[in-house]
Amino acid sequence: MKIPVVFSFDENILIPAGVCITSLLANAKENVYYDIYILHAPSLKKDDISEITNLNKVYERCSFTFFNMNNYFDNSYEIRGITKAAYYRLLIPNLIKEYEKVIYADVDVIFNNCLSDIYKRVVFNGEYLAAVKADFTSEYQKRYLKKNELNHENYINSGFLIFNLKINKLDNLVERFKSLTVNSYEYQDQDIINIVCKGKILFIPPSYNSAQGLYKKANRKDKYDLSVFSQEEVESILNPVVIHYTGKKPWNSFCMRQDVWWEWYRKSIYFNQKYYFDRFYDQEQMKDKSAQKILIMMIKKFFLRREI
Repeated sequence: MKIPVVFSFDENILIPAGVCITSLLANAKENVYYDIYILHAPSLKKDDISEITNLNKVYERCSFTFFNMNNYFDNSYEIRGITKAAYYRLLIPNLIKEYEKVIYADVDVIFNNCLSDIYKRVVFNGEYLAAVKADFTSEYQKRYLKKNELNHENYINSGFLIFNLKINKLDNLVERFKSLTVNSYEYQDQDIINIVCKGKILFIPPSYNSAQGLYKKANRKDKYDLSVFSQEEVESILNPVVIHYTGKKPWNSFCMRQDVWWEWYRKSIYFNQKYYFDRFYDQEQMKDKSAQKILIMMIKKFFLRREI
C-alpha cells in the first residue's frame, strides 16, 4: 500500500524534520510504503538533502522526491517567526499528480502509529480536504475568527491535512490560496485554508493532530467547548496517533511531551551525544533560573505581607 506524505521546511528545522520522518517510517506497517515529498526552501543544501535520503538505508519501504520552492511566497506575510515555508503546503494540489489524495504534516510532530488506517478511512464526498478541528475557544480567538467570517466550531488546524487532489485541481484552489498570501492573517496559511475551504472540510478525530493546548486540558480535566469536540474525542488525544508540538518546541525549550521527541531524536540518524547533553544542560540551566526567580518572588511576597 503506497501512501504519499508531504512535508515542507527550510534549513532551520532540518533535524526536527529528520526526527519527524524517522518516527513516521519506524511506525509503518509491513505492507505500507511511504512516498515522501519534501517541499524545501532554496537554502537547503545538497548535503542536507543527502542526509534526509540516508533514511532509505535504515527504512527501505520509502522514497523521497524533493521540490525546490525557489522564490515562491517571497512577498507573503510573516508573523511570530513562522517562515514562508509554512505557505508551501498551499501548492500541493498543483505539485502532486500521481494520487487522488495526499497527506500533509508539519515537521514539529511525532507519529505514534502508521497512517494507513486514516488514509483508507478518509473517503471524500465533494470536500476539499480532511483535517482536525483547532481548539480555538478563547474569547479573543472567537472574535478574531468572526472578523474573518469563520466559526470556532469548524475551524481547523493546518498541521495535519489530507488533500482531495481530484477536486482541488478542478476547483483551482491553489490560485485562490495564493491570492490571499499577501494578507496579514494572524495564523497565515491556516487562516487561508479555512477561508477558502469553508464548508468543504471533512473533520477527522483529534488523535490525528493532538495539539498541546487540548492535550493539557484533557490531562487536567479542564472544561472544554463541547460544540467543538465530544468528551470521547478529547479523551482520545491522550493516546494520539500524531503528537503536534504547537507552541514551544521540544528541541529548544521545555514543553509537554518533550520526552517523546527526545526519545525519537536518540533513535534517529541525527543523534549527536554532545548536542543532546548540551541541549539538556542549557535547559536545566534555564529551569534553575526560572526556579530562582519564582523563589525570589515568593520571598518578596512573604516579607511584604509581614511589613503590612
